[in-house]
Amino acid sequence: DKELLRLLRCPEGLRRWRQLQAGRGGSVLEWGAALGVCARRQLWPDALTLIQEMPKMEVQPNIVCWNAVLAACERGRAWAMALHLFSDAFRTPGGLTPNVVT
Repeated sequence: DKELLRLLRCPEGLRRWRQLQAGRGGSVLEWGAALGVCARRQLWPDALTLIQEMPKMEVQPNIVCWNAVLAACERGRAWAMALHLFSDAFRTPGGLTPNVVT
């Protein structure tokens, strides 16, 4: 989709995405690195796309992944989205526990 295509225009993002596609879904570290690219470049829609794709590729997002998505939202000034994601990721039963970065 469009958000993912924007990420792929970035050389670092394209390299990370190719790594993810090469395997059965890549490791959570590879996904986290791609999400880190989104955070650094303020690409919060791309970060949302990636974190939604992770379970489809049989990779469970960890706290680092969620922190990168929240950072992308924060840097992209998408505060409402960040609050929504925080609620979904950390306040649902069985959800993750926020850390000092979160």
